[in-house]
Amino acid sequence: MISHHTHHHASIDSLLFFKPYVIILSILVLRANVCIAQETNQERYEKCKNNFVCGNRIDVGYPFWGVDHNDGDKSRPDYCGLPSYKLDCYDGDIAEIKIGEETYRVLEINSSSQAMNITNKEFLDDDDACPAKYSIANFGSPLFNDAPDVVPLFLYFDCLSFNPPDQFTYRFKCNTGTRDAYFWFTEAPPIPDFTPDFRSCGKIVQVHVMKEALEGLTAKPETLPIVIKQGFNVTYIYTESGSSIDICPTCSGSGGACGYNTTTSNPTCFCPDGTTGISCGMFFSSS
Repeated sequence: MISHHTHHHASIDSLLFFKPYVIILSILVLRANVCIAQETNQERYEKCKNNFVCGNRIDVGYPFWGVDHNDGDKSRPDYCGLPSYKLDCYDGDIAEIKIGEETYRVLEINSSSQAMNITNKEFLDDDDACPAKYSIANFGSPLFNDAPDVVPLFLYFDCLSFNPPDQFTYRFKCNTGTRDAYFWFTEAPPIPDFTPDFRSCGKIVQVHVMKEALEGLTAKPETLPIVIKQGFNVTYIYTESGSSIDICPTCSGSGGACGYNTTTSNPTCFCPDGTTGISCGMFFSSS
C-alpha cells in the first residue's frame, strides 16, 4: 500500500521532471510570438515605405494613407499615416478627402510645402456654381488651414427683394432655378451709387477661392463655376491629437518607414529588421 506521503513525493518528482520542458516550451512560444511580431512589422515597413499614388498628381507618403477602391494592392494601410489624413482614390485618378462633414476633391498635394489644392465635391457634380445642397459648412479644421493666398467668396441664393442695377455684373443662374443668384467678395470693385444689401437672400454659401482668380472673375463673371472648381489651397500639419511628436524626419533619415501605432495612437517607425521605435539602427526599441 502506497502511503499519502509517498504519493506526494511522486507528484513533486513529476512536476520537477516536466519543469524543464515547460520552460523550453514557454521560450519557444515567446520566440514564435516575437518572430510573428517582427514578421508583421517587416510587412508594415514594406507597405509604408511606398507612397499612396492616385493618378498623376497624387503621390504622397506620411502622414497620408489611403484606399484605392479599384486596386486594393495600391492601398496604403491606416498604420502608415495619421487618422485624419485618409485619402480615397476612385477610378485610378480621382482623389478625395473628408474634412469635417464635407468631402473635398484633392486636385494636388505638394509634400515639400505641406499644401493641398482642394475643392468641395458638391460643386463638381453640376455645370453651374450652385451646390447640390446649400448647407455647405464653412471650411475649418485644426489640421488644415487656408493658405495666405486664399480669400472667401460669398454666394447668395433666393434673393426676394434684391434689385441691383444693370452694371452689377456679379450675378449667375442655377440650372434648376429661374431667379438670379449673386456672388460677392470683400475686394469687389465698388459700384457707383449702389451698396449691395443681401439681407433678403434666403440662402448664403461661403466658398474659398484663390485670390489671383478674383481678378479674372471681376472681368468675366461667367467664369464663376470654373473658378470654384479650380479649388483653393490649404496647408496641413503633421500633428494630431495623441500624436504631437513628429518623428518622421528622424525615422526616414535612419532608413525606416514612418507609421502610426493604431493601439497607442502615437507615431512610430517601422524598420527593415522588424523593429519599431522612434528610429532605426542603434536608437530603437525592440518590438
